Amino acid sequence: MDPLQLSGEHMSPRSLPKAIYAAMTDPFGPKPRGATSGFSGAMSVVFSDACRRVDLYGFSNNGGPEYYNLGQSQIFMKQHHSAELESWVFHSLMRNYSNELHTCVHI
Repeated sequence: MDPLQLSGEHMSPRSLPKAIYAAMTDPFGPKPRGATSGFSGAMSVVFSDACRRVDLYGFSNNGGPEYYNLGQSQIFMKQHHSAELESWVFHSLMRNYSNELHTCVHI
């Protein structure tokens, strides 16, 4: 199975994070949630075939973002992004497509 196949349609690595968020999250207020830059960048590297192996750090399974100011920044993070979803996607790719993508997620 092609990891870039979503709803019967082949996705480009660049458009995949937006499609994942559209399919898997609800808007928080008037604005839809969107991928973090770390998630989008890592997805591009994972699907680029530029590396023999990709090791990812900082995508924890508890969705605990590391921001410099944990007060307002953490609230902002949870309103606009889903760290839990991003972690789940990478762990799912590692578990189900390890032979194709050679990706390892470290917690």
